[in-house]
Amino acid sequence: MKNFLIHFSRIFVGLVFLFSSFVKGVDPLGTAYQIEDYFTAFGMPWAHSLSLFLSISLSTLEFLLGMALILKLQMKKTAWAVLLMMDFFIILTFYNAITDTVTDCACFGDAVKMSNWGTFFKNVILLFFTYIVFHFRKEIISKRSDKNQWISIIAIILIFVSFTTYQYRHLPMIDFRQWKVGADITPSEEGPDKYYVTYKNKQTGETKEYLSPDYPWDDEVWMSEWEFSHQRIEKWKRDKSYELVIEDFSGRDLTKPLLVNGGYRLIIVARDLDEMDVDLFREFKETADYLSTKGYFIMGLTNSSIGDYAKFRSRTGFRYQFYQADEVILKAMVRSNPGLILVKDRKIIDKWNFNDYPGIPE
Repeated sequence: MKNFLIHFSRIFVGLVFLFSSFVKGVDPLGTAYQIEDYFTAFGMPWAHSLSLFLSISLSTLEFLLGMALILKLQMKKTAWAVLLMMDFFIILTFYNAITDTVTDCACFGDAVKMSNWGTFFKNVILLFFTYIVFHFRKEIISKRSDKNQWISIIAIILIFVSFTTYQYRHLPMIDFRQWKVGADITPSEEGPDKYYVTYKNKQTGETKEYLSPDYPWDDEVWMSEWEFSHQRIEKWKRDKSYELVIEDFSGRDLTKPLLVNGGYRLIIVARDLDEMDVDLFREFKETADYLSTKGYFIMGLTNSSIGDYAKFRSRTGFRYQFYQADEVILKAMVRSNPGLILVKDRKIIDKWNFNDYPGIPE
């Protein structure tokens, strides 16, 4: 029974670490964005530049520890490393569950979403099995020589760093977000405007505002004591926090006319135009011009200001219109700055990192 418990604990913790590292490593830029959220929440914006390095390092360490547990590599050192890592994360997730400092812990990337308390209790369970592995670490013996164990560790690190770096330089091989290839990006139907009415008490002068028609209009006594004062209208707007809202630089919502019409649309997602490679965009301009002659509608989305857009056009000569969208949504759309999304009849049919954009066919 003891041997089974040790074996089960080692394999279970190892598999969880492997899954966690894979979903982070397959999307290193997404993990970096989530690390930035932690830095922002803890008042450390100066550390944002470290986010990508920490993203790759963290996922590589998790993968290494997961493989080391399953293959029984350097078990004494591995058990200590896993225990220390779990102790750190259980403290962090407990604090986060209490304070709700970061709403998405990103423990399993975008693959599995969990509440902060769910994440904490998941770590409690994982820590229980980690303690079993740690307690019996001296009884877990590898058949490999010490030299071969270290060779395996170095190989695991090199393979995983190469894997996650490739995902960063291109696009994630598995897209867990709503903007994956095949997704329908038809904007939601427009909702009704909201009408608010304000009534004033005839005796006290007190005013109360109600969302029409949710006020006691059918109460004769109430109506005799209150009189209509004024009305305001709240126009319906799309929620930028979870839905793509496309606006021109004056703030006019153009989401529906730009997305609903059929045909091919090539969307250039460039959340920060200041970071753009001018030479790369000049090269891409030739491709864009060619696609435009073939009937493609070409548009850009950015979170930059109209001033930055004017500078960008001046530097690159890129004549196609850019519109504004929320930075968080742009980060989710494509893990590249800039990136390309090809849409046909409101469905995503392909995506590219700008390093891989398709050229003009021969």
